[in-house]
Amino acid sequence: MGNIWLLSLLFVSFLLTTSQWACDRIHGDPGPPLGEMAIVPEKLPTDGSKAEVRVWIMWNDEGLPPVQGMDVMLLSSRNQGGEEVDVFEQPMPTDEDGLAVGFVSSEVTGQTIIVVEASGVALCEYLQNQECTRLQRVVEFVEP
Repeated sequence: MGNIWLLSLLFVSFLLTTSQWACDRIHGDPGPPLGEMAIVPEKLPTDGSKAEVRVWIMWNDEGLPPVQGMDVMLLSSRNQGGEEVDVFEQPMPTDEDGLAVGFVSSEVTGQTIIVVEASGVALCEYLQNQECTRLQRVVEFVEP
């Protein structure tokens, strides 16, 4: 009796595994989302002027539509240890085009690196052999 139960369990496990494999083959696994970012202007005065930060998020499979409804967080390399040097207006979640728009400003001169997190995870610009090239851009704040 125990052998029949074990064989049944193994058969069900086999069916579940092959069903998942078949589903992945039919629908495809899009992998992690990738992003693009544009900041305009990339150089701006420290007088309260704002740069627009546009982030597009899409799947790693060109046949799929853009990622809609994903939370996006903009971060600065200069905002460390509780110190807020650069100020963000964080974007709303991505729209139907996979686009989220936010703003950055600062009253402190210097360069900063803007990076993006999507739903709490670092967003990659490129993914090759499971290696993520993190999406980032440089912004320079100058005296007015």
